[in-house]
Amino acid sequence: MPICALLAPLKAPSVFLGFEPSTNCRGGTLLVQKLLTSMRKLVLTGFILTGDVVAFENRSAAIRELVTLRIYHKCGGYGTGVREAESERLRTEWGPYFLDVDVRYVDDVLRADDDSAYLAFIIDWYEDLPEYTVFLHADAPEHIPSLELLTDSVYAAIRGFLPSGIGFVHFAHNYVLLDWGCDQRKDCEGRQLEPEFSTLWKRVFGASVAPSLAAGHVNAYCCVQFMVHRSRIRLRPKSFYEHGLAYFGTTAESYHRLFPVGRVVRKADVFGRTPGQLAMYIWHAMFGEALKLPRRQQAWV
Repeated sequence: MPICALLAPLKAPSVFLGFEPSTNCRGGTLLVQKLLTSMRKLVLTGFILTGDVVAFENRSAAIRELVTLRIYHKCGGYGTGVREAESERLRTEWGPYFLDVDVRYVDDVLRADDDSAYLAFIIDWYEDLPEYTVFLHADAPEHIPSLELLTDSVYAAIRGFLPSGIGFVHFAHNYVLLDWGCDQRKDCEGRQLEPEFSTLWKRVFGASVAPSLAAGHVNAYCCVQFMVHRSRIRLRPKSFYEHGLAYFGTTAESYHRLFPVGRVVRKADVFGRTPGQLAMYIWHAMFGEALKLPRRQQAWV
């Protein structure tokens, strides 16, 4: 299971940035290093263009003053000593670049990847959320078209340059049409996923009905790399996220519900991360966006 790292500025306007681990623990730390190294290079140099004036500002100084890096670690090895050593290593290595570096371990009953990491952060900081929170995987460069999109967005948030209407935005580039081909084929992916997605939706939201993937009720970007305003997170009570963490992370319920009877966990679902794959398409709904999420370039036209 991967790692989750989070950036959270402590002064208004502030931002939180997060990373979820790679698809296996052995690769998770390496990918986090790759991402943070890339970010470090981008953050160290930066200029702002304001009209006809070129304003020079040290972005590194702004990040060090306003952004805390929070790493929600899911591949830390066993034993207190191993984890403490890893935490100290990360704090020492990245401390010079941020206001503070914090490491917190998240353990799952079964594989929950970004679901348990993101939910754990929200629960931990619900009463003291930054103005903006950015959630990322450790392998973010594989999903985001350009890291400049990430660093520019974080910088704009901590300097108050974001439009006031932005409550939620995806950073990933892969927009998924879940109803693709369902008007022509009975075996389309949306129809195949319908029973499991419907169960997950009802369990997470406490609903009696669920939107249909095959009918095109839900569309979104994949891979859960996004930014959220704290007002959107607080649209739902803390208990909602606590219920979500129990469903995905601290119990095996999300796996049990994939099987029609009994309390069965299938090996294919664990290796395929089935609950997490299905949950990719509900995060925007958690935070108050339309079920059929518009593409980024259409959202504020």
